[in-house]
Amino acid sequence: MLKKTVSAILVTLALHLSASFAAETFYTVQIGSFRGQRPAETLFKSIIRNTDRMMLNHLRIEIVKGYYVVRLGKEKRYKDAVRIARAMKRQYPGSVVLRAYYLKERIINEYNSEGKAAEKDATEDTRTGPLKEVKRAELEGIIRKISSMVQEGMYEEAMGVIEEALKKWPEAGRLYGWKATVLLKQGKTDQAIDIFKRAIAISPNRAEYHNGLGYGFLYKKEYVQALKEFDKALIINPEYVDALAGLGLTYVELGYKEHAMETYRKLKGIDEKAAKKLFQIIIMRL
Repeated sequence: MLKKTVSAILVTLALHLSASFAAETFYTVQIGSFRGQRPAETLFKSIIRNTDRMMLNHLRIEIVKGYYVVRLGKEKRYKDAVRIARAMKRQYPGSVVLRAYYLKERIINEYNSEGKAAEKDATEDTRTGPLKEVKRAELEGIIRKISSMVQEGMYEEAMGVIEEALKKWPEAGRLYGWKATVLLKQGKTDQAIDIFKRAIAISPNRAEYHNGLGYGFLYKKEYVQALKEFDKALIINPEYVDALAGLGLTYVELGYKEHAMETYRKLKGIDEKAAKKLFQIIIMRL
């Protein structure tokens, strides 16, 4: 009964099946895209030299589908991103506005608040040192394959791919995140909880892992633990729809109507469809 209620409320019970709805989305300006890292770094440094520091917020190099892309800005409103793009086009005419999402592990260089470029490891989620570009591209391809399988309900097949990939990348947090997601969708809640904890140990600042762990505890009716994990997810990403929905549903299970309504109001400002479903459950149950 509880799982049916969860399925009824969530926009996607995928947890982190696709980064586009698992991660924070926003508008950004893409200034360049390259096959290699060196030209991306050259453009990155050029922008720092030639652009007012007040405009350099969220200047970064990301790896996206095998390309090194230079992006600037992280705007909620399209018109704000357009304003940045117009300013950048004066010197960088290829600047375009894109709808994007934020994944910390794919950022390899970022301009920080102290006015310095803070280089990061170009790996995905590993403690074993930098992956060569070909291996990194291979892992990204495997992640996309797993995503497609899970969205099509091919859980056993996806698990086989995950297990093989973990032999090659034993510290890749996203693989553990996917494994836990598959286990949760298969009804293997205890195992899913253990694996989500492993993913969190590797990447503690990934909201979707805390969100997934929250649903695991919710399914087991361990409501206090569920609340803690949803709260952690929302500290990382305050507009995470699935985590807000899970938080609200946990309050419903606990009989905390005021808290549930407060969560509903927050959710309404982000996703009216999900908020409406939560409100209907609050009215029916409380």
